[in-house]
Amino acid sequence: MVCPASIADLYNQIECLPRSNNRLHIRMARRFDISDKLIHFTGGGGECMDDAFARLRAIIREGRLIAGSRMIRGAYRCVSLTEAPIAAFAAAFVSQFPFTRYSQFGLMFEKNWIYERGGRPVIYQPDIDFHLLPEAFRWRHVRFEPNWRASRRLDLGT
Repeated sequence: MVCPASIADLYNQIECLPRSNNRLHIRMARRFDISDKLIHFTGGGGECMDDAFARLRAIIREGRLIAGSRMIRGAYRCVSLTEAPIAAFAAAFVSQFPFTRYSQFGLMFEKNWIYERGGRPVIYQPDIDFHLLPEAFRWRHVRFEPNWRASRRLDLGT
């Protein structure tokens, strides 16, 4: 694959990427918070836009996403994707919040295409439950630490 020189060239190359028949679109159309697509954003933490775009160009040139181990428990390496709709990221991309881990660049895939290649949803659970998972599922573990708490009892009445 030829490395694109501009964003327009990049879009032309992405249009040539393989697609799969997606049967999730009917079910997902009813959900505003989950997309029928998966997005892998390139890193952005502190990088300038040129660096982030160069990283995207390298991904396309090499034809692969390299798995990482950041924030992954155990010796597992994974490629992270999100099923959040692209609109959920619009405010962060427009205002360029400095705390975002992501750049404005990424690749979008059909969920079925990723699933056919071994991609699976993560399993949110407390770290203490990590070892309860069978070994074959541990790579999917993501620490669940809500920033809200309730004591043993939460009375909703007056």
